[in-house]
Amino acid sequence: MTEYELNYLLWGTTSIFHNTGLSIYQLQGDYIPRHSLEFLPLSPNFEKAHLTAFEDRLQFSNITIMESLLQDAVTTANKYICSIARQGVLFSHKNLIHDMQPHIHRQGYSTNPCPCLTVHYRIGNGENTEFIYWDPISQEDAIKNDLCSRTSIVDWCNQKQSKILNLKDKKNIILFNSGLVPHRISHTNDLNIYFIFDHVYLKDQLLQNTLLPVILHE
Repeated sequence: MTEYELNYLLWGTTSIFHNTGLSIYQLQGDYIPRHSLEFLPLSPNFEKAHLTAFEDRLQFSNITIMESLLQDAVTTANKYICSIARQGVLFSHKNLIHDMQPHIHRQGYSTNPCPCLTVHYRIGNGENTEFIYWDPISQEDAIKNDLCSRTSIVDWCNQKQSKILNLKDKKNIILFNSGLVPHRISHTNDLNIYFIFDHVYLKDQLLQNTLLPVILHE
């Protein structure tokens, strides 16, 4: 992948204007059955930000790589998931300059917080990336302390000890509760791609209550 193609992916989304360390796209396709996401009455009024469609980025010269990753991620997710509320694609690379900040997903304010299944790929043979996370928070703490706010969650996490899950393989399947576990990823010199399937109902009910991050094996 050329430097031009890399930066076309990293900077081609509107999300970059909301957080310079975050390059995320919307997945538009109906790859997995969908269910609705309802928020608690006390939830804040979330900013509505339009995300660029990942499928629209599949027009650069290295198209076959991204298409094959998308197909593999969807096939992988369908092995575990009955339905989802949201889906997206996140790109991570040191060219983004700023580190990703700790955050929680808005589904933590939902009436029924559910796990997030993420399929990760490392494009390159360099250093492993790190999935950094903190102890779970309660919905009460999230709402009371406005932890969906970027500044509030950063202040919260700065006072607590983080933990690290090393993503050692070129493909990793990560399951955790994105709405109740503050988390971030580290940027490296390799391109790391995360297909995010959020607020999922899982086929294996024993995994449904997963909070802390675990790596699943196919």
